[in-house]
Amino acid sequence: MEAEISLTEEENGLVFIDLDIVPTPNNKKFVRDITEDWTVHGVQSTKYGHFVITNMTKASDGPYPSYKVKAVASFIHKMQTTTFDGLYTGSRTAVDFFYILSQQSGLTFQLTADRPAYGWEKFGEGVHTIKEFNRAIKHYDYVYLPVNETSIELRDRIGRDVNFIIKNAMNADDVKMEIDRSEVYTYIEGYADFEQDSDFYETAQLYSDYKSPLYDIIGEKKAETYSNGAIKHKATLDKYLMDIVDNSVKFTISAKFRKIRNYPFAVPMLGDRIRVQDESIDLNTKAKIVKLVTHYDPYGEPYDYDIEFGNLNIGQRNKQTINTVSRQLDDILNGRDPIKLTALDGYLKSAITDFKSAQTELVIGEYVDGVLGIFLVDKADPNRAVGLTSKGIVLTTNGFAGGIDENLAIDPTAVNASMIRAGTLHLEDILGIVGRDGLITMTGDEFRAVDANDPDKFISIKPGMLEIGKGALTVHRDDGGHPSIIAGRNTVGERLQGMNPPFMHPQVYVSGQRYVNDSTERRTVDAYYFDQFYRDVKVLFAFRNNGTEAYTVEYGIQGFGNNTGHVTEFDTIVVPASSTEYRVTDFHLSVPQVDAHQFYIQFACKTADRSALMSIAYVKNLDMSKYDSL
Repeated sequence: MEAEISLTEEENGLVFIDLDIVPTPNNKKFVRDITEDWTVHGVQSTKYGHFVITNMTKASDGPYPSYKVKAVASFIHKMQTTTFDGLYTGSRTAVDFFYILSQQSGLTFQLTADRPAYGWEKFGEGVHTIKEFNRAIKHYDYVYLPVNETSIELRDRIGRDVNFIIKNAMNADDVKMEIDRSEVYTYIEGYADFEQDSDFYETAQLYSDYKSPLYDIIGEKKAETYSNGAIKHKATLDKYLMDIVDNSVKFTISAKFRKIRNYPFAVPMLGDRIRVQDESIDLNTKAKIVKLVTHYDPYGEPYDYDIEFGNLNIGQRNKQTINTVSRQLDDILNGRDPIKLTALDGYLKSAITDFKSAQTELVIGEYVDGVLGIFLVDKADPNRAVGLTSKGIVLTTNGFAGGIDENLAIDPTAVNASMIRAGTLHLEDILGIVGRDGLITMTGDEFRAVDANDPDKFISIKPGMLEIGKGALTVHRDDGGHPSIIAGRNTVGERLQGMNPPFMHPQVYVSGQRYVNDSTERRTVDAYYFDQFYRDVKVLFAFRNNGTEAYTVEYGIQGFGNNTGHVTEFDTIVVPASSTEYRVTDFHLSVPQVDAHQFYIQFACKTADRSALMSIAYVKNLDMSKYDSL
C-alpha cells in the first residue's frame, strides 16, 4: 500500500500513525476493500510492530475512495483494551507493581533500575491497563521505551546526547518558544505520611517547603498546599513540591526539522538532548525532545520532522545560566576562549611575572628575519617555536629555515594533516568526521561508509560489531583465485546429498552409470532435504543416447512438503543419436531464510517406445551471479 505516513511518538504518551491513502495506480487494486478491521504493518519503526486502526475517514475521490486513517501501536491498543482486574492496596516496589501488571496485561516490563516502595491507596478494580500503567510510570518516575510489540523497557531516561544542532534557517523552520506565566508560583508548602481522612496539619509525619529562584525577584506567589499521605520519604515530597513550582512557568520550544541529504546521522529520536539555536528570539539552549512526528513519503523514506521539546521550567532555566557561566570559565581556563584585555587591568603585572618565570619566551613581532607574528619560543632551543601569524598557526624545530609555508599547521582553509605526528588521536571533543560527499562518517564509536547510490548498502564498524548491509562485501583469495564472496554472496555454496538409499521410483532402474526411465510420465530419481542458506539450486544433468535415433527427455525438480515457497521447474532437451548432452540448470529459490526445503529430481522420456538415460553430476545450493565460474 502506498500512503503518506506520519508517526507520532510522545515521551510516556501515545504512539500512533496517521495515513493519507489516495487511489494511486497501485492502491486502486484494493482501495475499496479497506475497513477499520485492517492492521498496518511495515512502518519504518519496526520496534512498534503493527498498528491497530482506531479512526478512519472515507471520502470520495473520483471513482475510487480516499482515506484518512489513525492507528495506534499494538502494545498501546492492548493496554487500552485489557483491564486491570482485582483490588490492590498498600506499599509496592516498582518490581512488585510491574510484575502484577505483566500478569494482567500479557506484556513484559524490563526495569533498568528499581525504585523505593510507593504507598498505593488502591489500584486495579477493573480499570483499563493503560490508566494504571500511566499512573505507575509517573509515581515511580520512569520513562518507557518499547523493545518490540510485547516488551517494554522502563528507564531513567531515553534518547541520546547528540552532537548536531537544530538551527533556524539552516536545518529547521518555524522555531518557536512559548512562555506561559498564567499560573506562576514561587512558594509552596507540603505535608506527607499521614492516615487517610485525618487532619494532615496535625498528624503528618513529614513537612517541607520550596522557594523558586524567582522568589527574591517577584516576591511570594504561593501555590495551594500539597498533601499526600502515601508519600513516606522527604526526598519524594521535595520532588513533588519543586515540580509544582518550577513548572508553573513553562517555556516550550517547537520546530520543524528538515532532513539534510548526505548527513544520515543527523536524525532526531525521541528523548534526544539537542542544542537549539535561533538568534532572532535569543534562543541557544540544550533541550530534550518529548514529542516527535516523523513524516514518511509513499516509499517509506522520512523527509520531515515536527519536534516539540520538553518544558524548560524556571529551575532548569536558572541551572542552564549557571552551566553556561561554568562552561565559559572552563573554556577560558583551558585556553579554548580568549580573555578580553579589559578584564586584565588588575592582573597584568602578575601575568607578566608568570610569563617571565615560564620555560618559554613570548615574542611579539619579528621572530627571525622577515617572520612576523606572536611566538612561543623554547628557551633551551630557540629554533623550536609555536607561532601565530597572518597566514595561520606555524610550528618549527629549525627556526623556519624552510620559510613559513613549509611549517603551516593550520591556515584559514584547512588543517595540515602532515603536521600531526601523535600516535593516538583522541576524538572525545570532536563532534564527528564527515567525508566531502557525506558518504563516509565517524561519529561517537561508529565508522560508517555508505554506497553513493543505495543508502542501505553500507559498512558499519562499532566496538564489538561489524555490520555489512546489502552485500557490501567481496572477499578475495590470497592466491588470486576466484573470490569466495562477491557482493555479499557466497560463490562456493554447499553440495546437497540425496537420500540413502536413493528415493527412487520403483519403475526407474540403474544401468551402469545411468538412471533409466522408459515412461513418458515423470518419475522420481531421488529426494533432497536441506536448510536453505543460499539463493539457488544448481544441478548438472548428463543425458545419454546409445540408439540410432534422437529422443526427447523432460527433466527438472518438483518441490514438496508443508513449507511454503516450493519450486517446481521442468525443461526439455533433444538428445541426438550416439551422443551425451550436458545441461547445467539453475532453479531459483526465494531469498534465503535458513528454512527447510524439499524437492524431487524427476525425468521422463517424451519419445514413445524409447528409454531416457540420465546421470546427475552434482546438486548444489549456492548464490548465483554473473561472476559464477562453476
